[in-house]
Amino acid sequence: MRASSRILTFVVGCVTLFPFRLIAQDGSDWRISPEKISIKVGEDRRLQLLNDLAQELHDAVWSIDDFSLAEIREEDGRAVMHAKAVGTVRVSATLGQQTRSTEIKIWPEPEPLPAGTTNWAVHPIGREIGDLPAVPTGDGPHLFSLEQTATGDSYLRASDEDGIQIWSWLMPEKTQDV
Repeated sequence: MRASSRILTFVVGCVTLFPFRLIAQDGSDWRISPEKISIKVGEDRRLQLLNDLAQELHDAVWSIDDFSLAEIREEDGRAVMHAKAVGTVRVSATLGQQTRSTEIKIWPEPEPLPAGTTNWAVHPIGREIGDLPAVPTGDGPHLFSLEQTATGDSYLRASDEDGIQIWSWLMPEKTQDV
């Protein structure tokens, strides 16, 4: 076997075995955010789509699997889920030919969430350098997150009290140690 054939075979094998690496590097993979959501009956939860470079995606078609538990609507360009009954509901977003889903746990309204229950979490875009609380304002960030990708890109992200990303800033300098 010639060297060029062996290299091509190796590259094709890598793409076959590890396609997620190529997708993640170009920023084309996306998800529903926030992740790991828990809410109570009667509450609303805003949702958004973010890609692997923390850019918000728009124009998705949203759906829900059980209308007896929750309903979904669009409000100010974002999906908003309203919890109607206790249970677990699957929310899906379709963007182009791809669909992503997440399960959202709905808890009883008058009771506090069980100890250790996550209200929401976001998917990191790289190594988390740190989270910094912000001085809350009516429409400003409640949390800043500094993250760095494997390629040395550093992002500062701002989120509100519900885990919705308000903005993301790619810092102008590359470094391996922020």
